Amino acid sequence: AGMFVFSERAMRLGGLHPFLLSSGMGAAETAALAAWNGALLSRHGPQLYAPHDGEVETGTVALLYAGLTLVNAMHALVFFELLDRIGAVSSAVMKGVQLVLVFAFSVLFFCRYQASQCFSWLKAIGVATVVAGLLTYAAGAR
Repeated sequence: AGMFVFSERAMRLGGLHPFLLSSGMGAAETAALAAWNGALLSRHGPQLYAPHDGEVETGTVALLYAGLTLVNAMHALVFFELLDRIGAVSSAVMKGVQLVLVFAFSVLFFCRYQASQCFSWLKAIGVATVVAGLLTYAAGAR
C-alpha cells in the first residue's frame, strides 16, 4: 500500500507520467534481476532453469527472460495508468479483490493437480489479514 501512495504522489505532485514512472522502476528491477540471473547462470549454467532430465541453452533462457520482461513492462504500465486514474486507495482495494479471487480460483481449479493450491485455514487467515489491512488502510485514507 505504501508503494501505491508514493507512486501516486510522484505522479500527482511530481508531475511524473505513469509511463516514465513504470519505465524507471521497471528498468531498475530488470537490471537487478538480470544481474542476479546472470550470476546464477555463470555459476550453475543454463541447466539451472531446465527440468532435471532436460537440456536448455543460454539463448533459450535469454529469450524467455526477454519475453517475461516485455509482459512485466506491459503489466506495470497498465498498473501505473490505473493508479493515476483511480488513486492509491482504490488501487489497494482492487488488490484485495485480486487476492481473494486468486485464492478462490487456485482452490477451485488447481487443488486437484497440486496439493499446495488447496484450501487451508492458515492460508485463509493470511488472506483475511491482508484484506483487513487493505480495508483499514482504505478507511483511514478517507
